[in-house]
Amino acid sequence: MKQTRSKNESSQGDAFTLLELVVAITAAALLALLTVPSLARTGQSSKTIQCLNNHRQLARAWIMYCDDNEGKLPPNPDISAIQTPAWVGGLLRWDLPPAAPYPDNTNSILLSGALLGPYCNRCTTIYKCPEDVVPGVRGQRVRSVSMNGQMAGVVIGNPQPINQYGGSLNYFIFHKRYEINRPTPALAWVFIDEHADSIDDGFFRVDMSSTTTWPEDIPASYHGGRGILSFADGHAETKDWQDSSIKGLPVRAVHQSSPVTSNPNTDLLWLQTRTTSLPQ
Repeated sequence: MKQTRSKNESSQGDAFTLLELVVAITAAALLALLTVPSLARTGQSSKTIQCLNNHRQLARAWIMYCDDNEGKLPPNPDISAIQTPAWVGGLLRWDLPPAAPYPDNTNSILLSGALLGPYCNRCTTIYKCPEDVVPGVRGQRVRSVSMNGQMAGVVIGNPQPINQYGGSLNYFIFHKRYEINRPTPALAWVFIDEHADSIDDGFFRVDMSSTTTWPEDIPASYHGGRGILSFADGHAETKDWQDSSIKGLPVRAVHQSSPVTSNPNTDLLWLQTRTTSLPQ
């Protein structure tokens, strides 16, 4: 004979006990505590992914420019004046009061109208790291990236720019893609996120004659102490900086105008070996 439960017996059997309810609430709270940091990390990662994608697009534009110009690299002058043919135009400067507003900071035409503009569909957002958020007086500045000074680097006023930053040694300045073999294209960096306090023109100087000092140009570390670079083969990657003089360096909105002693110098040496080499 089929047994049936009374209404009270059925309700009591299906209901949570007080202990079960407390356990369920505690489990939900613990899950929330574990999920919030994970979401925070995901938000950071999404910006890193976006920045990596920006770098890849710039690297592809750089490669396409070379392909369209018999392998010649786009000029990379140390003073990115609008009248000078270059991969990018303009100079960035901090213009917070009492300084006058500086128009180049927000002039995206200096990007879209420069030599790489046609090769990235005139897209200007790819020149800006999403973690570079400190604005100038008129809002967000347009650029976070600079180019390796040994990649078709030109010092304005010097018609033969050899031995720019190599002390007594003549380090190689690449002018055509086929010349990039020491380091190889997979190791030779082209673009780097530069710290907001040191970025000005599009030219990033690496002093090959010093193993202990960064010159005025300093890498950014916007992504949790990591920087982002793109390379001559078109790939981009993050670099976890270890040097306390650049890792996590806050933005003061004051131009960095003096050299910085590296501590330790492993990051500086890492970048130097990927910048250029002595001619064979």
